[in-house]
Amino acid sequence: MPRSIDIGDADPLLKRLRPGDKVRVTLWRDYSTAVRQGKVSQETAETPEGEPVFVCALALAVICSGAYGLYAGGTVLSGPGTTL
Repeated sequence: MPRSIDIGDADPLLKRLRPGDKVRVTLWRDYSTAVRQGKVSQETAETPEGEPVFVCALALAVICSGAYGLYAGGTVLSGPGTTL
């Protein structure tokens, strides 16, 4: 569990907390996504929401670069005057 969490805004929970207060931390994939005390809950800034989108964009970029590399390599290897 992390020793510090980036919550961002002080409302609604952070203003009510005092040193020594007990809270529940919601963990998801090693990320602290929310902090709760009683019925009051507050989301944190630490969330993996954009992670899958980034991984997908990176995979698409690698696939496109690889496809272009195969096309360019095939064009060079086929020699002058021939088409694929």
